[in-house]
Amino acid sequence: MMPEEVVKAMGGKRAPAAVKKPAVKKPAKAMKGTSGAAKPAPAAPSRAAKKGKAPAQPRPDRRLAGIRAAAGELSKALDSVEKARSSLEESLDRAASGNITRAQGALGALRRLSDAGPLLDVRRLERELALLVEDVGDLRRREGKGRKRDLLAVDEFLYDAASRLELASTSAAGTHLGLLSERLAGLEALRRSHQAAIAERFRQRLDRTRKVLEALPATCVRLDGKTLDGVSRELQSALGLCKAFPVGRLSGKPGDLYHIDGLIKRLDRRLSRVHSLLGRKKEPSGG
Repeated sequence: MMPEEVVKAMGGKRAPAAVKKPAVKKPAKAMKGTSGAAKPAPAAPSRAAKKGKAPAQPRPDRRLAGIRAAAGELSKALDSVEKARSSLEESLDRAASGNITRAQGALGALRRLSDAGPLLDVRRLERELALLVEDVGDLRRREGKGRKRDLLAVDEFLYDAASRLELASTSAAGTHLGLLSERLAGLEALRRSHQAAIAERFRQRLDRTRKVLEALPATCVRLDGKTLDGVSRELQSALGLCKAFPVGRLSGKPGDLYHIDGLIKRLDRRLSRVHSLLGRKKEPSGG
């Protein structure tokens, strides 16, 4: 209620009451799961789109580059091994030819001595001389008293010594010398036959290995990732064998031939597995 004085000042009338505005209801929010579902937010633009650049192209498979590099290193290693083996083979040929010439010269000299008279059996002579020296010592240690048995013992020794020394020289060696001369010439031909067979096996393994290496660049592009991994592992294993092999430190000994041919044999096995992997073509995609 307003005070009476105020009412009278306003002419005895009351001020009209303030009019209340009707409340406006806010629209209810859409509940989840209703037909008015919210639209998904637009995807954020990629970095390439923000910078105005085209999307990057897929990188080339690094395994292919590694396989090509390993194949190039293996090819160089094979060239070095082949050169070392060729040098070793020439050295062995010269040594064998020199030994055959020496043996033939010695046989010729012995045959000439055989024609002139009986030859000396050096081993038998050495053995008989040792026995005779021992027997002489026994005779000197005996207490000789001028008895008949002492005299006969000396006579027996002299007879035995003469017989043994005569047996140390014999004329039967001439026959063996002639037979050995004939067979020595056959040994030279036998060596050439062995050498040709061994060299042919080496050449076949080397050629197979090189053919696989030459086929790698064109064939690997058709392989899937799993097969490429297998090829890479075999090549790295083969390359490790070559790096561990001391080609530059070979001394030209006969045993080096085993080491070189053994290396090529192991490389041939690994590259044959690579050849099998190269036969697996990439499966066509279903799309």
